[in-house]
Amino acid sequence: MRKLTKEDIPGGYSYAAVDSDGFAHAYKSKPYLSSWDDIDWSCNGEFYKLGRGWDATSWRYSLVSNEPAQSEAQKDQANKPSFVEIDPEFLLAMAKRMTNNKGKYEPFNWQKPCDANLLLDAAQRHLLALRMPQQAGAEETHLDHAVALALNAMIIHYQLRHNERTP
Repeated sequence: MRKLTKEDIPGGYSYAAVDSDGFAHAYKSKPYLSSWDDIDWSCNGEFYKLGRGWDATSWRYSLVSNEPAQSEAQKDQANKPSFVEIDPEFLLAMAKRMTNNKGKYEPFNWQKPCDANLLLDAAQRHLLALRMPQQAGAEETHLDHAVALALNAMIIHYQLRHNERTP
């Protein structure tokens, strides 16, 4: 049995792989190979049968390519959350507020079961403060209230997910 190499890929094709029965296929575009059961064998009609007799002992890792090596590392981003549009200054402001409250509450107090109505009431106070004109010399600015409102929303979210409390 022959081991599949990039030299076995015919012209016009970029990839080849061997299934568990030793049958090799060449593809114009990279096939999905988590399992031969899941593969799209047609690859939109852009595949070529190389025949049987190929070494299938490590068929899961048999995918070869004749494409030149890429100069940059690749990273799969498909179906992964992106933080690109999350404002890092806002996250930092939330962290600073939590840090400033360390003397007021014990660490991870926000994860303990709590009546969500108390949290909703606190959130409403911060929302109301945001709707009012900012007072000169006030202890908290509109930015402070926006951060506090977001933290209340985070805690409500946690409570609903983990402590089965409903408003």
